[in-house]
Amino acid sequence: MNNRILILTAAFVAIFSLQMSGTALAENCLADKDFRVYLNLGGSTIDIDPLNTRLASKGYSEFSDGFGTAGIGAYIKGTGRFLIGLEAAGLAGERTSFTLGSDHYSSRLYGGYGFLNAGYIVFSSKRFEVFPLVGVGFGKVNMKFGKTSFDEILDNPQNETYITTYGMLLNASLQTDFKIWASKGDSGMKSITLGIRGGYIGTPFEAGWYQNEFELSGAPDGGITGSYFAIVLGGSGFLTADHLKNKFIK
Repeated sequence: MNNRILILTAAFVAIFSLQMSGTALAENCLADKDFRVYLNLGGSTIDIDPLNTRLASKGYSEFSDGFGTAGIGAYIKGTGRFLIGLEAAGLAGERTSFTLGSDHYSSRLYGGYGFLNAGYIVFSSKRFEVFPLVGVGFGKVNMKFGKTSFDEILDNPQNETYITTYGMLLNASLQTDFKIWASKGDSGMKSITLGIRGGYIGTPFEAGWYQNEFELSGAPDGGITGSYFAIVLGGSGFLTADHLKNKFIK
């Protein structure tokens, strides 16, 4: 109970301090910065061979290692050519159907990940940029399967099983942006870019499989490891201190 009181007190003090110093923070840290927001849509290949081997040995359908991805990222261009920001993406895997004995089942894989990334613009022209990104984050993949026959569900209502693998992740990628529209106004330059991005995600530690937060013994290797590719649509804007005062700071 004492620990909870201390945590709540610390949180209140932190929120109050941030609110009181909001104007100074905006002027000193956020103003005169290049802000960028990206949407990406693509696919990834994740190593699920250990999982498929175990599924096949029990008569389950194997999954494809291809996943669809969709995500968003936000970045700030700091001093010089450096970028820093956050990104998150969801993973949508294949849905399979199979029969065990007289029972009918369906299963699927899905998940997501998030990263804190840092990058450096290695090439920049009026309309074209190239920059690598490296990051650290967290991700997970869920496997869900259950009966698909109405009568079988009525006979056995507790038919669904849900297990997950998760852990720390490392990200390395290369992105290219092509400026397709630009405009200059009172708040500075604004632009829209279209680009491509390719990279690799790995895990520095071994990962297992869990159910209800308990690790399953004898499970195959888990985690998210593999390459990805995405089409990237971005928007950027350059904010000044005066613009922040007029638009955001009341």
